[in-house]
Amino acid sequence: MKQLDRLLARDKDGKSLLHYACINNKIERARHMLEQGADVNAKDNHDWTPLHLACLHGHLDIVKLLIQQGAVVNMLGSEDMDTPLHQASKHGHKEIVLYLIKSSNADVNIKNKYNQNPYDV
Repeated sequence: MKQLDRLLARDKDGKSLLHYACINNKIERARHMLEQGADVNAKDNHDWTPLHLACLHGHLDIVKLLIQQGAVVNMLGSEDMDTPLHQASKHGHKEIVLYLIKSSNADVNIKNKYNQNPYDV
């Protein structure tokens, strides 16, 4: 039960251990947490999912893992209402952009709150 409690625990920003594994490119930790039942689509207090954070930080292998585990590719997050594709595009992570479009059917037409699609950001 303690291990499950740790997987579900959140900090003051609403981030779980999985969020931090994705930020810090700890793929084996992320894989283990997902195997133990961590929520692949958990949102923090700013509506960031682990996939948003992996895309923001440019961690392609984590992006692939999260999508294989059922991460919602077109989920809106943050106060800007960005998708993970917006984040990858905005921060210049071309390999992730290509992967999201070609391998996971990310929708290139979704617009954020500024009426921008991922090509516009």
